[in-house]
Amino acid sequence: MRKHKKFKNFKRKIKRALCTVLSAAMLSGSGAAAPPVTAQAAATVTVARFNDMLKNVSGADAWTESDAFYGSRAALTNEVAAQMALRADETINGSAYDENLYYQVVSKKRIKDISKAAKTYRRALRICFVKGIMPGKSPAEYSHQRKLSPKAATTSADASAIVSRVASKTKRIKLTADGQVTRTKNLPKNAGQYRYILASFPNSYYEPKFNYQLVNFGAGYIPKNLIDYAAPKDVLKVKDGWDDGDGYTFGKAYDRYSDEWMDTIKKNLELRFNYNYKTTDFNKWKAELLKTFPSRYKNDISTYLDNWRKISSKYKVQTKTSAVVVDPSSIYLSDNKYFVRCYVKFKVNASQYFSPDSLDQNIYVYGSHTYLPGLQLNKAYSAVIDIPFGDWAVGSYGNGATVVDRYIGRAGDTRKAL
Repeated sequence: MRKHKKFKNFKRKIKRALCTVLSAAMLSGSGAAAPPVTAQAAATVTVARFNDMLKNVSGADAWTESDAFYGSRAALTNEVAAQMALRADETINGSAYDENLYYQVVSKKRIKDISKAAKTYRRALRICFVKGIMPGKSPAEYSHQRKLSPKAATTSADASAIVSRVASKTKRIKLTADGQVTRTKNLPKNAGQYRYILASFPNSYYEPKFNYQLVNFGAGYIPKNLIDYAAPKDVLKVKDGWDDGDGYTFGKAYDRYSDEWMDTIKKNLELRFNYNYKTTDFNKWKAELLKTFPSRYKNDISTYLDNWRKISSKYKVQTKTSAVVVDPSSIYLSDNKYFVRCYVKFKVNASQYFSPDSLDQNIYVYGSHTYLPGLQLNKAYSAVIDIPFGDWAVGSYGNGATVVDRYIGRAGDTRKAL
């Protein structure tokens, strides 16, 4: 009898569990929300539910019978969401998209984790990114890339945002011409001085004063916009020095050569902020660095570098970066020089500490003078710096630009190169 009772109790428990599972399945199949098991489960949507949401704005199903996810009640993933969102958008707006922007996104690898997506969905992810329907998230501050997390479950909030952007183009996230995500909220105080504000760049990058705001132009002289200076929002309109009667502008040079300029400046900073007195091949390092400075200064800088090597070895200098970021959105004109705002994060170790006022911090980072207040040995240090560039190749339309000043200091600092 005792065994029989135990068996009946066991059957009762099994029956209760089966009823619970069947009830949940029926709720899911009917379109009703199943009781939440976890916070994560509650925040996601099913493929079927997402299809209904898109159908409400496009008037058509966003899946077809040939899709692996057709009729699915499984949790929606971002890569499937992209495929479905693209179909709904094409139903409403047609299949056209900005192919040049698509090329920028692919060539500059703006989507950091695109390789994690199934090949079937990569095109849809990229087009939804290009259209501003699925902008993803920034993997870190100062990142030029975005993460779309293709295999992750789409949250309810993200699904609603995607549907909203499919339904209305005015709600889409704007990208730059080179495929970066911008933002329109919590903007820096001087946002009006820029053409756009990048989503992953903090306000501390944008807000330091520009060099032309620190220059004394002389009593009574009113500096002229687009001649004596130009803010980032205006710099592409500059004609002085570019227009020989053919209508050429700095903006046209920018369109053709800005990638080349940024690569040269980044290379210059990476070399100067990465040096180990024990392990760096100095001759190779020097040869590469000289390429980033004007050729007419090559002999002088070569001599300076030879002397700098002796001093840096004496003080056992080891400098290494964890980030070097150069972005053309911040280019401006001041005192007949073009500047670009850069971000550097690095550590330096040496046998002796030098304060910025000692004029010896350039032992840590090669330059005519390095002025980095608050720098401490063997501790991470971040700085936003303005680097001047130009010295275009003779007769060129903007190619061959190099770094034209070796001063390193925080952007907006009133101290000038000595």
